[in-house]
Amino acid sequence: MATLYVKHPRGQAVGYQKLTVDSTSGGVGLTLPDVSPAPDAALVTVETAGARYKVTGAPSATEGHLVGDGDAFCISGNQLSEFRAFRTSGTSATFHVTYYRNLEA
Repeated sequence: MATLYVKHPRGQAVGYQKLTVDSTSGGVGLTLPDVSPAPDAALVTVETAGARYKVTGAPSATEGHLVGDGDAFCISGNQLSEFRAFRTSGTSATFHVTYYRNLEA
């Protein structure tokens, strides 16, 4: 798997989630922390197995951005609520998600 280069989100960390990415129809979404103001970015690291994700529509084992064990990526804005992930094999992936909000907003 290729290494993804990530620009770390700016701001204050306001929550964490350990997400199991399985074969749920339509993909697995994020559960945003209940804080005010709401988070506007997330840093996601991948463990255990590969997965695909989309921020427009439902991913599948063959559709979406491919990420693998050890990869990291950021999402922001409306991508947080639209995010869906789906495993690419018989093994579920684990996503570690830290949520941020920009202190300058």
